[in-house]
Amino acid sequence: MKAGRLWLLLDVSNLAWRAHHTTGSLSYEGEDTGIPFGILRDLRTWTKQFQPAGVVFAFDQGENLRRKLSPTYKRRVTPLYPGVGNNKVEERKQVHLQIEALRHKYLPELGYQNMFGQDGFEADDILASVVQRTLPLGDEAVIISNDHDLYQLLDLDTISIWKPITKVHY
Repeated sequence: MKAGRLWLLLDVSNLAWRAHHTTGSLSYEGEDTGIPFGILRDLRTWTKQFQPAGVVFAFDQGENLRRKLSPTYKRRVTPLYPGVGNNKVEERKQVHLQIEALRHKYLPELGYQNMFGQDGFEADDILASVVQRTLPLGDEAVIISNDHDLYQLLDLDTISIWKPITKVHY
C-alpha cells in the first residue's frame, strides 16, 4: 500500500456467517447478539491492524437478482425431505435479524455511516461498485471477506484482500 487514505471495506454478510459459527449463540437480555459482537470485536482488531481512515460496510439486500436470471445460482436453503431441515430456514431468519440489528442499531449508535446495500444485490456487488466508482483516486482499500469472488478486484497498487479465517493478506 502506498500514499492516500486507507479504507476498510467489509463484506458484512460474509462476516456475519463467520460470526454466526463462532459467537452466534451469545445473547444479552434476551436478544441474540453473537453476530454483532463477533463482527464488532473483529472490526476493533482490524482497525488497530490497518489503521484506516474509514470503514465501509456492504450488505446483501433483498431477493438476489441473479437468482431471478438463473434459478440454479448458488444454493437455496430448502429441506431435502418435508419436515426435515426446517431449522435451516429458521437459522437464516435469526442471522438476518442480527445483521439488521447491526446495520440499523449498533453501527449507527457507534457513529458509523458508510453502510450500503441495494435491493437485489449481494455485498460483493456493492464492494465492486465502491472500488470501481466511489473510492477516491489515490486512496487504497483492504477488502475484508472470505468470498473468492472478490479476487477479481485485486490491484497491486490500491486494492488488497484480508482473509479473516486464514489471516492471509493478498
